[in-house]
Amino acid sequence: MITVCFAGGTGWTAPPILAAIDAADDLVLASGVSRSAAGRTLADVTAARSTGPVHGTVAEALDAGHVDVLVDHTSAAAVGDHVRTAVRAGVHLVVGSSGLTADDDADLDRLARDHGVGVIAAGNSR
Repeated sequence: MITVCFAGGTGWTAPPILAAIDAADDLVLASGVSRSAAGRTLADVTAARSTGPVHGTVAEALDAGHVDVLVDHTSAAAVGDHVRTAVRAGVHLVVGSSGLTADDDADLDRLARDHGVGVIAAGNSR
């Protein structure tokens, strides 16, 4: 099973993505990240079936338990720090947030290669 942490679970793009993670046989939605919902469970704040905890930061979520993949659908202001934190922790990434620049992409590519993790960056303003 692949353990997933979802950052941005209270955002407007989250429901169909969370539903897809919930429906997948090989994924476990273990935790989430949302400053406004920290301390609650994913089931409390989203339509997800998971009762995993919601943390206030990506660092807290990664420190709290094993995560294979961080899915980030947050904001341009947050995504840069989130991806760097995850990669440095050896966590693979799927980034749907917009806001990474070409320089960010180059830095992230180098960092991901250095740490042996995979990154899919598919924000809508590429």
